[in-house]
Amino acid sequence: MKVRSFQSNYSARGLLAVLWLALPLVSYGLQTGSKTVGSTEIRQAAEQFLKLHVETLRDQFNSGDGTALTIRYRVGNLDNRLAMAPCEQALTSNLKSIKQFGRISIQVRCEGPKHWSLYVPADIDLFRPVVTAVRPIARGQRISSDQLQLREMNISRLSGSYFTRMEDVLGMQAKRTVPADKTLLAEFLGPPLMIKRGETVVVTAQSNGLVVKIPGVALMDGHQGQQISVRNRQSKRIVEAIVSAPGQVTVAM
Repeated sequence: MKVRSFQSNYSARGLLAVLWLALPLVSYGLQTGSKTVGSTEIRQAAEQFLKLHVETLRDQFNSGDGTALTIRYRVGNLDNRLAMAPCEQALTSNLKSIKQFGRISIQVRCEGPKHWSLYVPADIDLFRPVVTAVRPIARGQRISSDQLQLREMNISRLSGSYFTRMEDVLGMQAKRTVPADKTLLAEFLGPPLMIKRGETVVVTAQSNGLVVKIPGVALMDGHQGQQISVRNRQSKRIVEAIVSAPGQVTVAM
């Protein structure tokens, strides 16, 4: 997959728009003495920082559930005509983006008497296997293993929480229609519906070791552990009960 490049933005407005992160500066032995600093030296400083940052990301993601991780990265385009003031000290670089990966910005600085800094665009794409729908999943449908597959996706392009294990979504219910080849995100799913409104349910009442079971009618949908209103089919009385299983609710007496 090709990585889209970016053009550098050197305007004062662009510099002020970039937010600071509390990350340490990284210094490299790229001293220029009395020579001007051009795009080659600036790119080298950005690339060295990027390599270290990518290793940090690799450790971070590989220490999780153990799924395979592929990282592709590159520094964006720089104007070959760049000629910054000579820097008597080593150039420093640090991350100047809120995001840790995806489209990021690296600040390259000269801390010498003729202080200057500029921002270098970069791309970091992270690929890992994530749970994906292999065929359409209808709204309200329970998720089963034959609907799913682990596919390597660029997670830097995903907006939302994804899943890396199929067992984490099995039995859940789709809150919206999910098309085929779509990555399953947490916002698409919810706990399964145990009881539907209008459904006949068994109401279990317990008190001092005495258990009574009576038929009732659910007046609302209910998930596991949710409190719903139920009408006693015999007395017509409405009670509040807790959903305990499909078609079953309990009432404390």
